[in-house]
Amino acid sequence: MQRARSGNVFDPRTGLPAAPRWDLVSVTSPSSALAEALSTAFCLMDRQGIELALAKAPQARLAGLKAQA
Repeated sequence: MQRARSGNVFDPRTGLPAAPRWDLVSVTSPSSALAEALSTAFCLMDRQGIELALAKAPQARLAGLKAQA
């Protein structure tokens, strides 16, 4: 029997593991807490949403984004 893979990002509406849009999201920032929060949120956002969020956090930079294969 195969076990279902469980992630560490959860859908706040259901409390269940969320299916990420991206295989890799990397954010840099002088604040590690901000980088962690943004990279986690970006896992579920489309590219336009990511760009809008980055515009509100000019100290953060998207260092890597890899689409799911």
